[in-house]
Amino acid sequence: MTILLVEELRLLGVPLEHIFIEQVDGGDEMDCLAVIAGDTVLFELKDKEFSLGHAYSFAAKVGILRPDLSVVITTDKVGNDAREHFERAKRASMATSRGRPVAVDSAPVLVEGIQRLQDELRTIGSTLSVDDATWFFEDCFLQAAISPSKYIMQMSDTAIANDSVSSPLPKPRSASDRPTRDSAAR
Repeated sequence: MTILLVEELRLLGVPLEHIFIEQVDGGDEMDCLAVIAGDTVLFELKDKEFSLGHAYSFAAKVGILRPDLSVVITTDKVGNDAREHFERAKRASMATSRGRPVAVDSAPVLVEGIQRLQDELRTIGSTLSVDDATWFFEDCFLQAAISPSKYIMQMSDTAIANDSVSSPLPKPRSASDRPTRDSAAR
């Protein structure tokens, strides 16, 4: 499975130097780590059913490594108990703490059967690329946009200079228009 995964990643354009096989951190072994479109992806490979015990172990690795995306690939299927565990974890991640969302990792991408591997990896690559493009353009648009206060000032100055009937903002009061203590007491 490892060789097949590496071949598929290479076909998608992931450089070999961005694919790390059987890395060990403490006592935990990671089947594959890959950098795809600038994001770290943790792959867990099973040549049998992926059970609840595997889900607990995998969740611990995800918690320690904090990859941008996690993927479980099994030649068989993901057990219902493991699937339910990931769903419960996903629902819990949407919970709040004193009104604030709790930042927790999302559920992994589940790939059941080697025949789906190529299509799933293409989807993952496309999603990560689109996410990067969206982030890039949001950043560009934010930097290119005029600040709201500057826009309002320009609109107000333009309306005043054109002597338009109504200014988008009220004209500031002059010192003589401000109420005094004496007038406020009346």
